[in-house]
Amino acid sequence: MPENQTAVLTIISRNYYGMAKTLLQSLKLHQPDWDRYLLLVDEWEGMPKDTNLWVPLTLDELMLPDMKKMLFRYTILELNTAVKPWVLHFLIKKGYKHVVYFDPDICVYRSLVELESALSSNDIVLTPHLTRPLEDDRKPSELDILRSGSYNLGFVAFTSTENTKRCLLWWQSKLEYGAVVDLENGMFNDQKWCELLPSLFENVHILRNPAYNVAYWNLAHRTVEKNDDKYEVNKEPLAFFHYSGLDIEKPHAFSKHQDRFTLGNVSKAVRELVNMYSKAVLANGYAEYIKIPYAFGCFSNEVKIPDACRVIYRNTPSLIKACGENPFECPGIFREEVSCGTKDNKHPILYVMKAVWDVRSDLQAFFPRIFDEDRVAYYQWFMASAKRDMDLPNYFIEQLSTNIELQPLKTKPKRLRSCLYRAAKRLLPRSVKRMIKRCLPVEVLRRIEIKYY
Repeated sequence: MPENQTAVLTIISRNYYGMAKTLLQSLKLHQPDWDRYLLLVDEWEGMPKDTNLWVPLTLDELMLPDMKKMLFRYTILELNTAVKPWVLHFLIKKGYKHVVYFDPDICVYRSLVELESALSSNDIVLTPHLTRPLEDDRKPSELDILRSGSYNLGFVAFTSTENTKRCLLWWQSKLEYGAVVDLENGMFNDQKWCELLPSLFENVHILRNPAYNVAYWNLAHRTVEKNDDKYEVNKEPLAFFHYSGLDIEKPHAFSKHQDRFTLGNVSKAVRELVNMYSKAVLANGYAEYIKIPYAFGCFSNEVKIPDACRVIYRNTPSLIKACGENPFECPGIFREEVSCGTKDNKHPILYVMKAVWDVRSDLQAFFPRIFDEDRVAYYQWFMASAKRDMDLPNYFIEQLSTNIELQPLKTKPKRLRSCLYRAAKRLLPRSVKRMIKRCLPVEVLRRIEIKYY
């Protein structure tokens, strides 16, 4: 049984160590009676053993189901979120009464007394993205928030009860396969599933205190000021700030996930917080660790795994079966031709080619039938542009380069206009869609020749 009642943790791969250390330093200062843990979704080689600041946890300790397959099917972002309910459950089984999770890009600025009070009488504590309506045309909009989830899972806390254990086991069952980023189909990492927590489980508390989880998504409703060297949010002492999407070395944009704020239009207090945080993260080795490659980012032959290959792997039962127990050892399978009933030895559609098509809505609009009349055109696009557009390793392209000689391709104006508009309809904001519709009349399109698409 642990001496302290509360465990707090964060989850990172090695490239985020500078941010995790900054978070854990702030927790040590303001919550010294909480045991701090760091789960590394990566290899420990090259990482400091700073045991005065945190207790290390490894993936092996979590007993993930079919671990090699799970590590392969998810991108680095998806995997770091997918393992969350396993590590929270692991800490509860160690005997902690309360467990608290923070994303690594958070910094705590005072004791979290409101959270401790909420955990004393509730099983689950969440914070909402929004507590008031958004009334401008900036991003994220209320619809964007709905797509990604009403509650921000950069912070969540649990009290050890049977209700909580049922919740975490249910969450595990969903995240074994469902921690994907697929907004069109209503999926966003671990976060969207937690829409259901208040209705599926008892004693869920929505912590609406404006000083908690301050970030780009709620800053329009939160006035951050500095009074007597203390930062306040809507007159409440700042509890923690979530620097989601901040480029530590180029912080002017404030967050890459939005267009509502820059450091030029936020309050002086927010600018000070961002600059202090950036300096702290840089001092904790950000520039060094951000360059460390992801241990699960390559096949066993050291070829980089394209994210598109992870997507087609998890969506294709035949691929899962062909890759066996360790898909990291099976790069060659993604260079095999997809079995689709029709074959063309000069223009084979490989699994990696289908994978790229699956994750690109614009390609699906422009080449809707890649196994039939669009096969040659898509084949040529892939050879000419996939390496540049998708950062594909040569390993997946080199075997195709001698099959045909590239020729300029033309497309009928009517089809080109239709394809461009279909792609725009799926991908672009409404204002840009209107502009494209106005600016691409048929008489202009008749003059367009598409080389290699």
